[in-house]
Amino acid sequence: MRDLVWKLILPLSVISFVLWTKWWMVYALPIDGPDIIMVGFPLTYAGDGWHTSMSLQIFFLELAIDLFIYFLFWFVIVLTIDKVIVRIRLNRVLGIVTQSIAGLFALGLIFVGSLPENVYYLKRPYDIEVLDSGYKFYWDGNPRPVDFNYEEYEMTRRKGPAK
Repeated sequence: MRDLVWKLILPLSVISFVLWTKWWMVYALPIDGPDIIMVGFPLTYAGDGWHTSMSLQIFFLELAIDLFIYFLFWFVIVLTIDKVIVRIRLNRVLGIVTQSIAGLFALGLIFVGSLPENVYYLKRPYDIEVLDSGYKFYWDGNPRPVDFNYEEYEMTRRKGPAK
């Protein structure tokens, strides 16, 4: 099982973490601040920086929880297949390929995360109000809803929750 963790589950976790996530269009505090796009599934672990363009705000606690959930998902899937359906025998070439891809993705994440204009927090220091959300693959870029109706949102926000 230890070989499966190092050679299959961990690389699959990193690869899926990079390739698939959820985007959130949010209002962040202060409430009159701009709407920003944040990413992360199930928690938002990164968002646009406010102090300069091309910067990120990275939240370590949410990032660790997200990585753990991706790992746990693949651990359960691989363990179920290995114990219930069919015994998994790792192919050497497939193991090298998945580990290499995961290693390249990890290096890319480390490079982006280490840029000096990024801001790092242990936990997100402000509340957010979700305006819209959706799922994306890496090659979709950073989607931004083009048909979001701000006026309608503000009207329903002022009315309060429906009774």
